Amino acid sequence: MLPEENQKETQLENNVIEKKSANYSFLLTLVALLILTGIFGIYYFSSLLPQIQNEVYAEENNTPKIIGGDKDEYGCLIAAGYSWCETKNKCLRTWEEACE
Repeated sequence: MLPEENQKETQLENNVIEKKSANYSFLLTLVALLILTGIFGIYYFSSLLPQIQNEVYAEENNTPKIIGGDKDEYGCLIAAGYSWCETKNKCLRTWEEACE
């Protein structure tokens, strides 16, 4: 081989090594970011756990809350569409029964 060809081949090999090194650096950085994101996510969501448990369980007797079980001051189920009718003195759905 001629010295010029040898020098070009060495230069090409160095370029390939540099590209591989850059790829490994990128992958290492990406893995580190994923690990840090996972650690942050675990920390963040574990701090929310007591708040979520308070929303799911009634505080007075630690029984599960009924979803949609909220009632107004007259005892009408709000989530089911009931509202208090003063003239009929009962809870009703206005699209099923008129409040007259």
